[in-house]
Amino acid sequence: MNKRNIIILAVLVIAAFVLFFTNKKEEEKSQYHNYAFKNLDFKNITSIKLRTYVEKKPYILKKDKDGKWKINGVECNKYKIEYLINLLKNTDFKNII
Repeated sequence: MNKRNIIILAVLVIAAFVLFFTNKKEEEKSQYHNYAFKNLDFKNITSIKLRTYVEKKPYILKKDKDGKWKINGVECNKYKIEYLINLLKNTDFKNII
């Protein structure tokens, strides 16, 4: 092999290593998760306020002294609200839609 071929081969090997290591760093960055509500505990929540752009009046979910949940005064299923809170805890907010 002449000198020119050895130099081209060395440059290709160096470029391959650079591409390999930069790809590894990008994979590490992509595994970052942004769980904004991961420390949210259902037992500590006393009320939730949901506002929409369509209706001016917000929906208010409140927990009574008895532990029953009500939406604007109407009793609702406690386990479904707990499911929604747990779903929110596991939502990754890294990707904005």
